[in-house]
Amino acid sequence: MSLNILSVLQSAELYFTEYGARPSRALMSAVMALPARGSTGCGDPRLALIHTRNFLGEGNMKVENALYPLTDQIETLRKDPSIKPIVMLNLLKFRLKAQYADGRKSDLTGPQAYGIYADAMRRIVEREGGKFLFGGDIKYLPVGEVENLWDIVGLVEYPSLAAFVKIATSPEVAEIGVHRAAGLEGQLLICVSQRDFSS
Repeated sequence: MSLNILSVLQSAELYFTEYGARPSRALMSAVMALPARGSTGCGDPRLALIHTRNFLGEGNMKVENALYPLTDQIETLRKDPSIKPIVMLNLLKFRLKAQYADGRKSDLTGPQAYGIYADAMRRIVEREGGKFLFGGDIKYLPVGEVENLWDIVGLVEYPSLAAFVKIATSPEVAEIGVHRAAGLEGQLLICVSQRDFSS
């Protein structure tokens, strides 16, 4: 039986708007079980489901910048036994003016203070077998919504999670971290492992 899932989900959205009712979880589960492509009336019915979930607020995520990780976040990385290379995705939001915790006076902007940290960090990372893959200005947000866009994105590869933890918790990095903290308002740091999307 051919079923236009996209139309069904769009109707569910309209019903929710008018009557405050949600599509059943059984319907949502059924759509997720469908193949990515087929005679469902849309290219990928699961994308329609994601759209509906977002419309209903079920796809919302809390996004909160921070300067430092929580203890349990570091412990999660320590306990991961993987020895494969990982990439850290940095989403950085800068202060307009650098603010040093020790109260020193500075004419540096936030990006300039962070740049002192980044230059030193690059040397440490490369010495330990990692590499800076990409850095660039964040221009637009074509999909989704956040209250304030980050300023810079950076991709840094490490030989393993253990290598990242070793570097990030070293006294050497703690010493240069004063410039990072002075320049950053906050950031998201996302650990990424490679996968093949072709299959």
